[in-house]
Amino acid sequence: MNWEALAAIGSILSAVVIAVTVIMAARQVSVTTDQVRLTNAQLEHLRRTTQLQGAMKIFDEITTQEFREAVRFVVHDLRERMKDETFRREIRFPESTDDAIHKENIVHRMFERVGAYVKEGLLDGEILYTVNPMAILSTWENMSEVIAIQREVLTPLRGENFEFLYDGARKWAARSGYDYKPFTDPDEPGLRRSGS
Repeated sequence: MNWEALAAIGSILSAVVIAVTVIMAARQVSVTTDQVRLTNAQLEHLRRTTQLQGAMKIFDEITTQEFREAVRFVVHDLRERMKDETFRREIRFPESTDDAIHKENIVHRMFERVGAYVKEGLLDGEILYTVNPMAILSTWENMSEVIAIQREVLTPLRGENFEFLYDGARKWAARSGYDYKPFTDPDEPGLRRSGS
């Protein structure tokens, strides 16, 4: 055998080793890509499960008798109560008031907390807006004067997360094909399907 033949055999063996390495690497990349897809799918499933559990917990809270009565108070009675000077003075410091009288505090605490969860991505706002947009929209609008007073006295951040939730509900309504009239509008306030 001559040196040229040995060099040719060596080149062929090198090419075979390189080809086998490339095939093995391609298989490994394919397996890794499949593993990444599977892991991403598992993470998405876990995220959705966690979101559902969180939403169910919130739904349990917003369907309690206490919260429903507080929403009714805010939507139907708060404007009239704001004419009472004692009541109006008390809203300046909500932590020192009685929730039995100042039911707006119950609504504020709940929607402030829920708004923070949505803002931080811990809870999907879309499911809340789909299930209960009217409570969010109507209570924020009816509490706007209360929040404005508390922002002057306490902190400009008062109600920030509740307002975020309200803004999200308004955007959801527009994306979902609803016409929205604020609850302060005397002509049929609320959500209506566009064109209805």
